[in-house]
Amino acid sequence: MEDTNAIKFKVAYQRLEYLARDFYGCRDNEGFIPELKRQYRSFTQQFDLCKDIRNLLDHKGLAVGGFAVDPSDAIIKFLNDFCDYFERADKIDKIWIPRQKVFSAVLEDNVKSVMQVMKDNAHTHIPVFENNALIGIFSETVLFDYFFNEGIIEINDKTTLKDFSKYLPLTNHSTEVFAFISKHKSPYELKNLFEQSFSHNKRLAMVFVTENGKETESILGIVTAYDILGKE
Repeated sequence: MEDTNAIKFKVAYQRLEYLARDFYGCRDNEGFIPELKRQYRSFTQQFDLCKDIRNLLDHKGLAVGGFAVDPSDAIIKFLNDFCDYFERADKIDKIWIPRQKVFSAVLEDNVKSVMQVMKDNAHTHIPVFENNALIGIFSETVLFDYFFNEGIIEINDKTTLKDFSKYLPLTNHSTEVFAFISKHKSPYELKNLFEQSFSHNKRLAMVFVTENGKETESILGIVTAYDILGKE
């Protein structure tokens, strides 16, 4: 006999409780839901809902013809997805590409040379640094905006990234956005960043990993949509 959604929910909830208590070192007399809400504030409502459903199932028992509530497939998936990410990777350092392995450029680099590397390696975005600080991204969007706005349709051997300076900053890209995330966050939160971006007019092209998720901190690594969504 196939398990009901109530049973599936209780199994998933207990699994998440075990994983979260183990991960955060919660004592037996401490609730794990408050800790999850502190760590993942964007999911506060979902965690509260899960706790309410669990209380109804545990304390109200069976109603006529079955359980007192019938959890949805979506809330069960939410629990199982969170469990999967706890089990797959404690932190996002198993997903990101370390800074030292990322092809990057400086303003003095020749644009044709950079574009050749992009073509040969299927790179779509190249971080640009100055004095070890991230100052922008060179991408297809930058090229298009440069050609369209400047009325220039030719790049010669003397063209450098400095010629694109107006279009490189992260906030100046017309069709894409960028984000920063702390290295202490979970893969689930990282995936959520990319999934939420699909509902906006601009797509999230790249996420930069730093110590605490601040733009002013040194870049430790990068994550693209393919890194977290394309490998599932």
